[in-house]
Amino acid sequence: MTEQRPSPAEVASLPTSSQRPAPADAQDRHIHGRAVILQALALGACAGAVLSLWNSSLPWRGLVNVALQAAILGAIVAATAHRQRRTLTWPRHARRTTLVGITGTGVLYVAIATSVYLGGAAAPTAWVSVGIGAVVALPGVVAGVLIARDRR
Repeated sequence: MTEQRPSPAEVASLPTSSQRPAPADAQDRHIHGRAVILQALALGACAGAVLSLWNSSLPWRGLVNVALQAAILGAIVAATAHRQRRTLTWPRHARRTTLVGITGTGVLYVAIATSVYLGGAAAPTAWVSVGIGAVVALPGVVAGVLIARDRR
């Protein structure tokens, strides 16, 4: 049996390994930006909840804290999975911007959680907890907006 060889025109139309992937379009930028914003807001909400719940007089506060953190972890994983499924490319500088923004949010979250768990910080009022959660989420939200608007 003889193999049919492709014609020169067919060979020329095949993609080569040196071709670069298409640049990220606006939809990819928006999906990446929204995913980073959602991850940062989830960490900010977790920080605010940990701060307000841990030293409160609420019965079952430990169980509520664990359930809340599990739900927030689920939201972070869902945002990441959605981003990976829906995009084909990473926008320019998105990896670096994501790393800087989420790392800043994570460092602030660890500072809050450490002060609560190890330092025994007292539970503040609800509005203070919301404000602290917003401050914790701020670096990641700024990174997500920069990615969505195609800024560095």
